[in-house]
Amino acid sequence: MTLFISLLGTLLGFGSSVVPALLTALRDRADRQHELAVLRLQIEAQQALGQQRLEEIRVEADSRENEALYRSLAPSGIKWADAYVQTVRPTVTYLLFLLYLGVKAAQCHLFLAGGTWLGGALPGGSSSALALGSLWSDAEMGMLSYILSFWFGHRAFQRARGVA
Repeated sequence: MTLFISLLGTLLGFGSSVVPALLTALRDRADRQHELAVLRLQIEAQQALGQQRLEEIRVEADSRENEALYRSLAPSGIKWADAYVQTVRPTVTYLLFLLYLGVKAAQCHLFLAGGTWLGGALPGGSSSALALGSLWSDAEMGMLSYILSFWFGHRAFQRARGVA
């Protein structure tokens, strides 16, 4: 029995000296995991702040660009010069559109007459519906949409924002 009590005392003494070290190791592990989780959250927060700052920089750059555009359109005080500046873009658009209409009219005439266009033979005596259908492509529809949205879309956005 004495041996048993001695053995039990030894085991309890050894166990009681190991338990605090074990508890300390477990607590340290939990602390490290918590610190890693906090660091991950801090990194995510820094990334979100960086993205937000990048977006702020983009918005500021867009705003400065718009301000510069409006400054360039500010009246100079010289009536004829201001009138000329206001008509340059529409005049160029009209001239290019008239040139485009001329090219399309020539294509249609050649198509109906059975001539050639850019080296390709066109069937003669074709119907006008076939001629018009072959003259209007998806690329040309895209070009027309672009021009119309350029001239009228910007104004709609300005009205929606309450600028104009």
